[in-house]
Amino acid sequence: MKETHRLSDVFGLSRKLPKTYTMRDGVDDLFVESLGSDKHVVVHGSSKQGKTCLRKQHLSDDECIVVQCTRDVSKPKLYEAILKSAGVSLEVGSVKRESRVSKVSGDGEVDGGVPLFAKAKARFRTSRTQSRDDALEYKELEIDLSDPNDITRVLERAGVNRYLVIEDFHYLSEAIQQSFAFDLKVFHEKSDLVFVIVGVWLEKNRLVQFNGDLSQRLTPVDADRWDGRSLRNLIRAGEVLLNIRFSDSVVDHIVRNCEGNVGIAQQICEHLCKGAKVFRTQVTTRLIDEVREVDEAYRALAEEQAVRYINFLGDFAEGLGKSKLNLYAW
Repeated sequence: MKETHRLSDVFGLSRKLPKTYTMRDGVDDLFVESLGSDKHVVVHGSSKQGKTCLRKQHLSDDECIVVQCTRDVSKPKLYEAILKSAGVSLEVGSVKRESRVSKVSGDGEVDGGVPLFAKAKARFRTSRTQSRDDALEYKELEIDLSDPNDITRVLERAGVNRYLVIEDFHYLSEAIQQSFAFDLKVFHEKSDLVFVIVGVWLEKNRLVQFNGDLSQRLTPVDADRWDGRSLRNLIRAGEVLLNIRFSDSVVDHIVRNCEGNVGIAQQICEHLCKGAKVFRTQVTTRLIDEVREVDEAYRALAEEQAVRYINFLGDFAEGLGKSKLNLYAW
């Protein structure tokens, strides 16, 4: 009896690693090879191109510490999240704040202030054996959460030897990205720590542009590289799991119009399956061969995304402020 698979586990966008995961030449092999080197790894590409799936496929949860960025994360908060995920407890003391006109130290409130760094004490638990009894002792170390030298020292003291994965790196402000690029050089030279940076951008050497010294110290992996063969392999793998069959003309139409975006191809396949009432593995093979249904699926997807892009165009047309010639609108 065939194993039953749900449509959501085969096609579409899922939080889990898709069962149709497809290995790609020049992407998966480069990523695996890079993990074995002493260099940091940068996985970049467009949205929904399998960047996170690439990492999940080749790095188990036990092998890495994963931190998810948000738009309001500062560099000290990022490092604090890494330390917490590594099991290091922090006891925060005074906080240094910066306003637009002056810098002050202390716990008082500052108008318009932004936390720069926090002085903290990291506690490490170590064990030592005395005769038959195990005794625990705590060692405290004051650290600066903005200093990569301190972060390196704490992580090594805590015995962290896993990959440090930073997801959605593009959410950080450009100033923080640039500052972190300089910190990566410190991590590379002063420790064996390896960072895996995952972000949405197309430039191959974005972090090297921020810090030229990172050249030869990191490996960029372009997750955008989806050719027709890889997309067809993914679709055919899904057919086997669901016991369905897309006609060659349908597959060709999907691949030709998805613009090399695996996320779009996945969603179109999901839409076609739903239209054919396929929600799990079929008892008998089901044929899906109407090309016009592919066009309808693309049209439905475009309408679903229309609001997002219309809002973007509206915001862009307004520009950064009023101007005499309305250049952004033109």
